[in-house]
Amino acid sequence: MAHDHRWHAPIARPAIQPRFGENDIADKPAIDPMKPRPYPYWGKQQTGRALVMVGTTEGEDIASDLIRTVSRHSLAYMLCAASEMFRHYDFDPLDLMIIHAVLNANVLKIMKNPELDRQFGSIQAVEPDKIKQGVSRAALSRFFGLPIETVRRRADRLKKQGIFRETDQGLIVTEANQFKFGNNHELQRTNMLLVRKFLRDLTEAGVELPGGI
Repeated sequence: MAHDHRWHAPIARPAIQPRFGENDIADKPAIDPMKPRPYPYWGKQQTGRALVMVGTTEGEDIASDLIRTVSRHSLAYMLCAASEMFRHYDFDPLDLMIIHAVLNANVLKIMKNPELDRQFGSIQAVEPDKIKQGVSRAALSRFFGLPIETVRRRADRLKKQGIFRETDQGLIVTEANQFKFGNNHELQRTNMLLVRKFLRDLTEAGVELPGGI
């Protein structure tokens, strides 16, 4: 299990906003990467640790400084998490990204339901296939900015390997997959170490986390 000494400050954003919507099983207009949706960046305001949203006049300069800080720490976290994933599995890196994008899409409804989120919150609690939300190849193509044929070809190969299963809604990562995608305890524990370091480093850098996280 790798430690986080390789990077100065790993760890993820406190709240990740997935780009898959609940109804992304159908085709939707492509996302323009040059026009990203507004995102709530936060910064310190005046004295103390009060938070203001970037774009407001009085907090804009200070918030911009914190944006760079958060960017550094969050990038380090993302790279460390990806490194752990790539080193653990003997898979093509793009295949791994597609697999984990499908995993994320599969559990969106669980993450939005506090009761289900608690029910399947333990490391021992594996989400059953029957409650997973499928995702289309078109949605994956838009998410990664890849040609649809590239996604289709790779998804079909992963189906033959027993990782993906087709449902009425689209692709899911089946709980029965022999590679333990979605149920890899070693990676999950390593990720907890990275997340804790990320949050600790943000706090030490002066970023006040919502709810005292």
